[in-house]
Amino acid sequence: MIAFSKRRIIFIIIVLAICWMTFNITFCSINSRASRVHVSFDFDDVEIKSTVSSINIVEDDINKVLIKIDGNTKELAKGEEYTIRTKNKAFITVPRNLDSIKIESVSGEISAYDLSANDIMINSVSGSIHGSDNNKPDEVTLNSVSGSIDYTTTTDNDFEAETVSGSVTVKSHAKDINLKSVSGSLALDNEDSDSSFKFTTVSGSWQYDNQNGSGKIEINNSSEKMIHAETVSGSVKVY
Repeated sequence: MIAFSKRRIIFIIIVLAICWMTFNITFCSINSRASRVHVSFDFDDVEIKSTVSSINIVEDDINKVLIKIDGNTKELAKGEEYTIRTKNKAFITVPRNLDSIKIESVSGEISAYDLSANDIMINSVSGSIHGSDNNKPDEVTLNSVSGSIDYTTTTDNDFEAETVSGSVTVKSHAKDINLKSVSGSLALDNEDSDSSFKFTTVSGSWQYDNQNGSGKIEINNSSEKMIHAETVSGSVKVY
């Protein structure tokens, strides 16, 4: 019982540290009810941060960033940034084929479909993450504390999704897939029978093809593709 408690505590600390370090501490220190959305457009990189507002991101064939809130639209050229205080939903249009896009939210939902950026990072504390990409990015990283993650990726390289208590539902054929959760469930649509798997659960269960069980299991196939799934009390399902 003591070993289990230590393992769980260490896992929670690691996941929380990852989520916390990805945020700007000053930005996330909300000591009032003020809410804000901040967007920066640094040449071929876009960074979007929100405290409370939900964010909807789409792409278009443009060379600027458009921020629409309450019917008003702000245009950002390369090298510019913009901050607005609002609790209302932000609709943000970004250029296609960015080098990177980084999206962070404290409590608002994040919706970002058909992203074509080379590197994609999406972080949330309590809001859910919904999205997909369409241009085989080099790397995709998703982090959430209590919000759920539902994402479809086309990357052939690295894909990572971590949550503490939210569920993770992913469709991916990446070479290296990492899914981690403390109490949330993990579901992966992979459809690659040659992939190798490593499932680790403490009190949760795992299910793969026609096999199911609990604890640990490793399936080593000929493919170089590797799927890692770890959870403490949630379930793991690969189909």
